[in-house]
Order: sequence, then structure tokens, then C-alpha cells
Amino acid sequence: MKNKINLNGHVIDENVKRKLQKLIDEKHIVINKNAINHAKALAKKGLPEENSGSLRMYAGSIIADYNLLIAKIKEELQPIIPILEGMSLAKTADQKKAPINQKIEELRKQIIQVDIDLIGHEPEDIKSMILIVLIPTFIILFGEVYFINTSLQIIGETPASSWPIAGSIGVTIFLITHVVPMAIKAVASKLHKALIFITSLIVISGGFYLLAIIRSEYLSEVLSIEITPLLFVFFNLMFLFASGLLSFFIAPTWQEIKNNWQAMRLSRIKRKKENEIAWLENKKVKIDEEVESVKSEARHRFRDACDLEDSVIAYKDVSVNSLISVNLLKREDDIHPECFEEEIPDLNCFFNNLKTDDYDS
Repeated sequence: MKNKINLNGHVIDENVKRKLQKLIDEKHIVINKNAINHAKALAKKGLPEENSGSLRMYAGSIIADYNLLIAKIKEELQPIIPILEGMSLAKTADQKKAPINQKIEELRKQIIQVDIDLIGHEPEDIKSMILIVLIPTFIILFGEVYFINTSLQIIGETPASSWPIAGSIGVTIFLITHVVPMAIKAVASKLHKALIFITSLIVISGGFYLLAIIRSEYLSEVLSIEITPLLFVFFNLMFLFASGLLSFFIAPTWQEIKNNWQAMRLSRIKRKKENEIAWLENKKVKIDEEVESVKSEARHRFRDACDLEDSVIAYKDVSVNSLISVNLLKREDDIHPECFEEEIPDLNCFFNNLKTDDYDS
């Protein structure tokens, strides 16, 4: 059994044409048989007379029976009319799209506000700048942490404690490498820049010197190589300055990072809202496509209804002609009534009397 299609709240069976055609065929057999019997009965009475009455007077019951079939077709398929006229569908579509349009309007207002917030905060591509600074620093940091960890184990630390200590020292060096240049760039006074630089240099040199002592002892005990701690301090400072210069000249300032982060955040919000609008617009398109699909189905049903009415009209002509031919054949007076020359009366068709240009397209 085929599913049923809902046309704007009206459930119309997909098999309606087949079912109605079957009903029409069955009813026609009965009506045509009755028409033949009626023709015989009239013939016995010598009716119709030659110059009296009209065809409708004698074929009225036949016309009435077929009009009942026309009415049945109308009853079953009339729900498609408001769909074809588009009024009910347009109302349904508008009801479905109203909250969508409201949401789109809200999102557009929000995007306008985001655009206002973005003024003066245009996003820049700072990822490449940061990567240029971080990659060399991480390479240096990895070697530094590994060497510090090994040195700490030589002086008695276990791996469980040496790795966290080495990692903490490495992270501290990493932060100093980039925080100090940023701090220097952030202040305007040359005196303040110099104070930050000198203070940081003294502190980091002291830290490097302590690490250098550990490394010297490590080389002395393990490899029997005597190297002054100052040499390690020199190399550490050289790598530190190399990373620091990259950070100073290439890396963005805190304010630039803050502004760019804000701009990127706003840009992501804007893109998200734009994507949501696109999704909602697509949802509206699908509603319109659904409406058109239903209208297309209704047009198909309209053509079915016209075909069914044509079938009833044809059967009506057959039965009326049966009435005439049998009556003439069974008459004993050889009279040919004038009413039999009249046109066969029309049925009260519904669909065939509509403007097909509006629906059958």
C-alpha cells in the first residue's frame, strides 16, 4: 500500500485516481444498464412522443447519476484547490519562515555590532611571526632541559625529581627570553628600557652561572674535562640573546597580541553568525522547495481530476446514446422523437470548468 501525501493538512491518497476510476467504471455499468431498461420501458409506452418533451426530461435520471460521480470527484480532490491557488500554502510557508526571518534579523544586527567593535582592531596574521620566534627557542630549550636534567642526576637527583626541576628551569628561561623583550618594547622611556635590560641580565647571568657550575662538575667527573663555568655562561647568554633579538624585532608586542586576539575573537563570532544566517537561508529555500513540491503534486492531482471528469462525461454520453438507440430500436411506432436530436445535456463539472491556465501548468 502506498503512503499518503499530506497536502497542506489534507490527506489525499496517492491511489485516489485509481480508486475513483474503479468506482466510476462500476457505477457506469449499473447506470448504463438502467438507461437501457428505462429506454425499453419508454418504448413500450410510445415515449418520447414525436414533438413533445425534451431530452433532459427522459435522460434526467441518467444525468443525475453521473452528476453524483462528478460530486464524488469534487469531494475527494477539492482540497487541492486552495493549494493550487497558493493561499493556504503561502500562509503555511510564511508561518514557518516567520521565526527564521526574525532570527536572521537578530543575527544581522549582531553582526553590525561586531563590525562596529572591529573598527580599529583588524585581525592580522601574527601566527607566522610567533612561529619564527618560537621554533628556534624550543630547539634551544629542548637541549637546555636535557643537559640540565643530566647534570642534576650526576649530582644525586633522581630522574623523577630531575626532570621536573629541569623543565621548570627551561620554562623560566623561555619566559625570560620573550617576556623581557616584550617588556622593553612596552615601555617608552629609554631609562626604563635600560633598567629592565640590566636587571634581567644580572638575574639571568646569576642563574646561568649556577647551572654552569653544575655542568662543569658534570664534565669534570664524567669526562674528566675541565671547563670554566664562565664559558657556559657565555654560550647560554649567546643563545638567550639570539632568541631575545628574534622576540624583540619579530614577535608582536603584548598590546598587538591582545588587539589581534580580540580581533580574531570578533572575526570568529562574525563568521559563526554569518554561517548561521546561511544555514537559516538554506532552511527557507527548503521550505520554498517543499511548497513548490506540494503545488506540483496538486497540479498533478488537478489533471487527474480533469481526467476523471472526462471519463464520467464520456460514460454519460454512452448511456444517453444507449437510451436513444435502444428506445428507437424497441419502438413499435417507428417515430423518431425530435428531442433525440438535441445535444446531450452537460454535467455540473467542477474541475473542467476552472481556469486551467491557473492550475494545469
